Amino acid sequence: MFVNGKSEPVSASIGREDDSFFSPLHTHATSGMIHIEAPRDQRFTLGMLFTEWGVRLTRNCAGGYCRPGTHISAYIDGHRTSDALPDIVLRKGEEIALVIGHPPSHIPSHWNCRAKINPAIENPAQCADFSQ
Repeated sequence: MFVNGKSEPVSASIGREDDSFFSPLHTHATSGMIHIEAPRDQRFTLGMLFTEWGVRLTRNCAGGYCRPGTHISAYIDGHRTSDALPDIVLRKGEEIALVIGHPPSHIPSHWNCRAKINPAIENPAQCADFSQ
């Protein structure tokens, strides 16, 4: 997530109460890696993640930032998407960049898993999902 060109961390423990109770859609750390651990194949969206987080995400708003007063866009693997923000499907290995306000100088086209995660918290073997 970028706010006025600056990378902002995603909260740790979205969708987690403790080590024994967590949503199938959750985070462990602020790395930006979203974990999907569902008992069956399901479609998860960015809107579902924000619901777990307790942060508003609508077609026109992300948190307290809303269009038209604030520019909001989303990119998947470096390409701008016209999908409604809450409807963006979360897929294994994709880089999703939510850009609020002024964009960064570079929109990432992939997520550098090994550089972003803390191996003490997240399993480096999961970087294989990002071809790393």
